[in-house]
Amino acid sequence: MNTSSALSQVEKVKLALRLLAVLQITQYLWPRSAEIQDGQSFDYIVVGGGTAGAVVASRLSEDPSISVLLVEAGGDPPFESDVPKLMLYLKNTTSDWNYTTEPGPYSSRCVKSVARPFVQGKILGGTSGANYLHYAQGHYRDYNTWAKITNDETWRWENVLPYFIKAEKFDDVSVLCSQAAQYHGTEGPVGLMRDNRPIIQNYLEAFQDMQKPIKDDLNAVDSVGYARDVYNIQDGHRQSSAFSFLSPARHRSNLFVWKNALVTKIVIEDKTAVGVEVVKNVGDTEKTYSIRAIKEVIVSAGAINTPKLLMLSGIGPKKHLRSHGIPLIANLPVGKNLQDHTAAIVVFNMTKLHENPPIFSFSDYPAFVFRGSVSLNKSDYPDYSTWNYINFPNALLKYCSVSYDFQNSVCDDMLATSVNTQMLFSVVFGLHPRSRGKVLLRSPFYQDSPMVFTAAYLEKEDIDNQVKYVKDFIRVINSAYFQSVGAELKYPSLPKCNCKHKEDEEFWRCYILCMTTPQHHYCGTSAMGSVVDGRLRVMGVDRLRVVDASIIPIIPSSGLLGPVITIAEKAADFIKSDGDCLNF
Repeated sequence: MNTSSALSQVEKVKLALRLLAVLQITQYLWPRSAEIQDGQSFDYIVVGGGTAGAVVASRLSEDPSISVLLVEAGGDPPFESDVPKLMLYLKNTTSDWNYTTEPGPYSSRCVKSVARPFVQGKILGGTSGANYLHYAQGHYRDYNTWAKITNDETWRWENVLPYFIKAEKFDDVSVLCSQAAQYHGTEGPVGLMRDNRPIIQNYLEAFQDMQKPIKDDLNAVDSVGYARDVYNIQDGHRQSSAFSFLSPARHRSNLFVWKNALVTKIVIEDKTAVGVEVVKNVGDTEKTYSIRAIKEVIVSAGAINTPKLLMLSGIGPKKHLRSHGIPLIANLPVGKNLQDHTAAIVVFNMTKLHENPPIFSFSDYPAFVFRGSVSLNKSDYPDYSTWNYINFPNALLKYCSVSYDFQNSVCDDMLATSVNTQMLFSVVFGLHPRSRGKVLLRSPFYQDSPMVFTAAYLEKEDIDNQVKYVKDFIRVINSAYFQSVGAELKYPSLPKCNCKHKEDEEFWRCYILCMTTPQHHYCGTSAMGSVVDGRLRVMGVDRLRVVDASIIPIIPSSGLLGPVITIAEKAADFIKSDGDCLNF
């Protein structure tokens, strides 16, 4: 199979899933869409039912005396969101905002378009219902840094950990019988599992040969080494925030979930948020609603849409808002400080491992995955991380072309020439990028998508470090196991790189600039310390709070699912506490 054939298969599956959607076989899991009247009032309005918003709405509505309106631009998660095996089929669908990044000076040279698409879930649960199911907590130093930035000790690791424990339902005997057990919860709403399939063990031992220790779990204070990956999967279901938090709360009479409704503006009077404007299609007509918040408006639209909404509402950089004719309410650096983990793809072909590809069940993760976390200076704070997918060429062609958007020829060079040999598809990324991007308004109209500038490798230090990380990672080819299975590195045809020696840094710099891919761990665009305070209240505007990845001041040493759910758990307690003190 080549990449064109793989893409054709993907489109056929997507078509079948669109037909299946008519049956609405998972509709019973989700809250019904509320019937909302223009001018209606609620104690709290939560804007966005995504990763964070679903958590906040669920926790606030635990008090039956409080009314909560959750406004979500998308609809219910489709069948393919619930089923782990089908995770690749959500991109570029109606479950996705279908945004693209703006071209940058170091846009990857090997991708289909320099305007790269990225998944942002437009469904209940948001990106937690559309991502690749990896769960991690980050490193304790990440949270201690947040505490310093905000001058708020409640963000220190020891004060954040209880919220991880509160959210988690970790189910793995090995981890729960190890020292790592103290960092996990077992009674929370988010089901977690570890990949215990035997095929992974040989790879872990190969990295151990290279002085990279095997760990039971990287979600712990001692988090440097290699370990089996942890997924937000349990009992065959994706544990999105919609599944874990909204589904159990779907019958609460005080929780109103308004689906397929888009908040276009936060209504602010005398520097106080008093409600929102919402557009929703009613039949063939787009109707505008004005909804009032008695206590607070909580914006949880994500690291891209939250800054867009704030700026459309008059909260953002003065000069930028003025250029679009938007009256200024609060001059804050909204949209700045955009961060992501930028990765490079490395592929090994195990030429002596000829096997029939495995058949994954619908409840399986569709690859065997282990994770690495490496410190080059031997400290306890990792410099780079890896996700490593063990699979076979036909499956990996879809990762290469669909997930990461590389050109068909690149994917064919690296994967299609191997037939039924086991392969390792590795994603290597620095954990502490210096480069910063931004989110800007394209226009003053809510219908237009925001402009997303990711800024990969704008700081020379980032590309220099990435070269070090990739060169350190590929040393595993010298391990006993990799030698025994005839491991070879696969390279795409790179005319600009081929004149350079593969041992030289210049070759790897050229390779990385070709095989670069964002991880879509977008955060930082409404950061604590500059846009919101330590309790996530927007500076200079009363009764307005932001709760999502945009408030993260420094990107954590992991993906964002675990940290964002924990932020939302913590924020819900802030809101409850502050709500008790409000006077009306």
